Amino acid sequence: LTEPNMDIYNRLMTTTTYRQELDLVVVDELNQVAAFANIWHDTHNHIAIIEPFGTAPTHRRKGLGTNLLYECMHLLKRLGVSKLYINHGGMWTLDPEPDDALRVYTKVGFHELGKMFVWCKTISD
Repeated sequence: LTEPNMDIYNRLMTTTTYRQELDLVVVDELNQVAAFANIWHDTHNHIAIIEPFGTAPTHRRKGLGTNLLYECMHLLKRLGVSKLYINHGGMWTLDPEPDDALRVYTKVGFHELGKMFVWCKTISD
């Protein structure tokens, strides 16, 4: 969990499961990124992971994220992927209510595999 930098970015972009042509981006009428999905495709195991995935706050609840996930699934099905995973940063919170992302994932058929547990300790003077 380090702050992103160009060394980390360059290392990730040269891994065997990353293919830049699988990155999907939705732009708005001002040519600004409205939604995005980076797909990591493991051809040997026929699986893929979408990470990161997101919709700009000003473009949420318009169907962009839902349609982007459907496009990812159609693309990956053509490539022979049998299982698709997506990570959710919101799992790091204790909020029991699903956020917009979880609602989208559920809507398109994803199901929760487990929860991440984060331990915290306040250090006082």
